[in-house]
Amino acid sequence: MAAESGQPLVVELAVEGMMCMKNCGNTVQSALRSVDGVADAV
Repeated sequence: MAAESGQPLVVELAVEGMMCMKNCGNTVQSALRSVDGVADAV
């Protein structure tokens, strides 16, 4: 989904309850990247 300006829509999500960035963060990033229309997750 793109914003009306033609630029990509940037969404920032607050994820709570992760115990570590390495394993939990990688799992969340992988899940987000697998969603159609998601260009990147950082």
